[in-house]
Amino acid sequence: MKLIGQTNISTTQEPDHLQFIVTQERGWIELLIPLTLLAFGLWALFLERYLFVAFCLAGAVFLVARFGKASVTQLDVSQSEMITRDNPEGSFSGEKIVKAPEVKSLGYKIGNKNIPSGLYAHQGLFKSTCLLPGLKKQQANEIADLICQKFPNIKR
Repeated sequence: MKLIGQTNISTTQEPDHLQFIVTQERGWIELLIPLTLLAFGLWALFLERYLFVAFCLAGAVFLVARFGKASVTQLDVSQSEMITRDNPEGSFSGEKIVKAPEVKSLGYKIGNKNIPSGLYAHQGLFKSTCLLPGLKKQQANEIADLICQKFPNIKR
């Protein structure tokens, strides 16, 4: 495990579809947040603020438990549709299906506090679907270019 988290992308090209698997591994530096929570919890313990201690302890335990698991997203692209699965091997698997004819453009979108940055399929003025969250702009654009080269009916 590295100091700073990293994103790994594997690509599989078949004659009739593409598959992208994005694995986001956490870095050791992300342990600073639970350690800070524990420090605040100790401080609150000395001040006898037990409810605050409980919140700090619960938050630290949650973040440490989440720390060990890498986030995996799989995107399968064919001529007719794009299917994205979050943690396909895990117990919390989510699936989104976007029909290729509905896609107006494909590209990177900067996230905010409500949505992640990553590769998005834009289906209209107010509708877009995140296909691969957590990608940098260059990574998202490379994947979009590869998809558009393989399937010319999908626009960039």
